[in-house]
Amino acid sequence: MKRVCNKKIVWLASYPKSGNTWFRVFLANLLDDSDKPSDINKLGISNIASNRDIFDNYAPFYSSDLTYSEIELLRSEVITEMAMEAKKTIYLKIHDAYTFLDGGRAFIPENVTACAIYIIRNPLDVAVSWSRHINKSIDDTIKGMADENYIISQSLKGLKKQLPQRLLSWSKHVESWTQFPHFPVHIIRYEDIKNSTFETFSKAVKILGLKKSSKQIEKAIRFSDIKEMQLQEKESGFKEKPVNAKTFFNAGEIGTWRKYLSEQQINKIIEAHFNIMLKYGYISDEKNKAYKRFGCFAKS
Repeated sequence: MKRVCNKKIVWLASYPKSGNTWFRVFLANLLDDSDKPSDINKLGISNIASNRDIFDNYAPFYSSDLTYSEIELLRSEVITEMAMEAKKTIYLKIHDAYTFLDGGRAFIPENVTACAIYIIRNPLDVAVSWSRHINKSIDDTIKGMADENYIISQSLKGLKKQLPQRLLSWSKHVESWTQFPHFPVHIIRYEDIKNSTFETFSKAVKILGLKKSSKQIEKAIRFSDIKEMQLQEKESGFKEKPVNAKTFFNAGEIGTWRKYLSEQQINKIIEAHFNIMLKYGYISDEKNKAYKRFGCFAKS
C-alpha cells in the first residue's frame, strides 16, 4: 500500500545567530502552556535538521561512512521519511540555505512541508554575534558571510554533532528562502521581534494556525525572555552552545555592531549585501550608493 505523505514539517529557518533559538523557545513555551518556563535543554517541539542522530536513525547508511556529497543527497530523503512517520507537526530548525541538488530537485522536500518561518537579522549585528559563536575574528566572519560557497560544521578532525550545512553567503541565504520555495514562507525581522514582540509573535502564531489567546502568548513571551534563557544557561548550561563559546545567549541587542565594527568592516558588509539590506530596511538611503559612506547611514 502506498503511504500517504502528510505535510507535517514547519521549518524554522534562519542564517545562524538571527533569533531562531528565541523563536523556538517562545514556541515551546506557547505549546507547553505550563505555569513555569520550558527547559531550554528539552525543547520537545524542535530539533535541528542537521542533527547527525536524525540522519543515522532514518538513513540506510551511517553518516560516518559517507562523503559530504552523499550525505547531502540523502538528507532530503531522510527528512521525508521522518515526516512520514510523524503523528503531529514537526517544527524543525534549519540553517541550511534553500538549495537544489543535481537534477534540479530541491534540497528541502516540499511534499512534506507545510510552511516556513524565516527570521532575518541585520548582517552587521549577525557578524558580531556569529564571530563570538564560532570563536573567529570579525574579519574572518565577514569574509565567510560573503562567501557563496560557505559551508559550516565541516571537520577533518572527527565527527561533529551536526552534519555539514551549506549556508551560501548571507545575502544568498536570504534570497534562497524568500524567493525559491513553493510553500508559504513568513518572514520575520529580528528587529521587529525586539521592538514589537507581542505583535510580531502573535502574527506568526496566526500564520502557524495555532489557536492561542493573548494571555497565552504574553506568558510565552515572558517565559522566553532573554534573562530567563541566560539564567537557565548559567544554572544548567545549554547543549547547543559551541565548546569554544563562552555563552550561547548574549544580550541580543539591536545595533551592537556600532560598538565592535570598524568603518572598514561596516563598509565591507554593506558592499557585499547592499541590495538585501536595502530591501529589508537595514540601509536608510537608497539614492546615495557611495560605498565609502555606507557606515554613516546604516540603520540600527
